Amino acid sequence: MKVCIECGKENPDTSLFCKYCGAKLPESIMKMCPDCGKENPETSRFCKYCGAELTKPTYEPRMKVTDNIKYAFNITTSNLKIFYPTLIMVGAMIGFGVIFLITTMLSFIVPSSNASNSTFEFIGIIFAFIVLLAEILVMVYFAIVSVPAFQDVYKSAVTKTKIELRRSFNYGKSRFVSYLVATILFMVVGFILMFALSIPYLSKFFEIASSSTLPPEQILQSMWWYGVPMALIIIPYEAASYLAMWIMAWEDVDIGPAIKLGSVYIKKRWKDLLVILVIVAASYVLMIIPILGFIITYAIMVVLNLAVIDNYLSYKTTLNQEP
Repeated sequence: MKVCIECGKENPDTSLFCKYCGAKLPESIMKMCPDCGKENPETSRFCKYCGAELTKPTYEPRMKVTDNIKYAFNITTSNLKIFYPTLIMVGAMIGFGVIFLITTMLSFIVPSSNASNSTFEFIGIIFAFIVLLAEILVMVYFAIVSVPAFQDVYKSAVTKTKIELRRSFNYGKSRFVSYLVATILFMVVGFILMFALSIPYLSKFFEIASSSTLPPEQILQSMWWYGVPMALIIIPYEAASYLAMWIMAWEDVDIGPAIKLGSVYIKKRWKDLLVILVIVAASYVLMIIPILGFIITYAIMVVLNLAVIDNYLSYKTTLNQEP
């Protein structure tokens, strides 16, 4: 079946245009190898990369969000390889921090008995600043690349295909420009949205503060309810932004088609996504526990990420059965 990138529905392999929305369908159908995860032409019987036999997908959809979460939990406990990318990224971040600390210390280890040392100190400050800037740029690059790389790993785990970390990170690097554009787009829109929502909130705050004799802490408590509507807009926006960026990796599309696919998916499965979002919000309470709470919360995030992938794939699998 061909999947329309506009509406997300499946069409017969012989179709040139989507029978639901009329959009042009992809010209070629590809088979994904169950061993190496690479795509092959539809007519291939064996993978041209590793020689494995190309069989029909064995993925079975789950209709309930509770089943998605159970399936994701079983994957997490049985395949610890899905945590390898995180360990790699954490190790890289620690390495960058150590390098910066060492270079900064070396920059300022100069004798302090001569007046001319001020020049050396100035050079040390400039050098440390350059190193810090370079490391920030590298960390931003890895942070952006990690989004498609992680989602590629997670999707492989959900579909029970072979996890290839090198392939996933190479895929992430190949999508850097697309994800950089998407990140900037969502950040700009989010900033504009936050600014627009903050104006009436701040106006109300100054109005109450100027006309009230209450202490500042009671004023802030009374303003809490005024901030609830803002949170009810910002949080779903952030969640939808992450979902669109995940779909970019799952479907290997750019931000435009990903937003369209995500909007259709949200309309169909918003109740399931709301359940997952509530669990996400509740899990953040655990972060009050030092270190262990953060680790548990992160593990829950991975399980829920896998659950969303499973829910999305289940939704796609059953699309052609809907009227």
